[in-house]
Amino acid sequence: DLTCGSTGEQYREVYCVPDNLNKTDQPWMHMVDVRYCPLQKPVQVKECNRIPCPAPWIETNWTQCSNTCGYGFKRMGYACSSVDAEDSCGAPPFHTVVCRRPNCPTEC
Repeated sequence: DLTCGSTGEQYREVYCVPDNLNKTDQPWMHMVDVRYCPLQKPVQVKECNRIPCPAPWIETNWTQCSNTCGYGFKRMGYACSSVDAEDSCGAPPFHTVVCRRPNCPTEC
């Protein structure tokens, strides 16, 4: 249910069904009382994706506009908030916007 962290779990339904059940049938249509199932019920929940989450990126500053006149682009800079190696944040976000400088001079 989670992609990282310390609490991810995976769930499954477990039914008590006859041994001779056709594997292509819907199992819940053939459920029997659990008293007729001599074996211990299989585990229904297991841990999953128990890995550290990447540290968040922190916005720094916008770059200057890519053009000195007219339209251009600028990009947000990011810094990894982790005290470890920079790759503990994963890939940085990419945030670009259009910027406009004064109109470019026209040639006569």
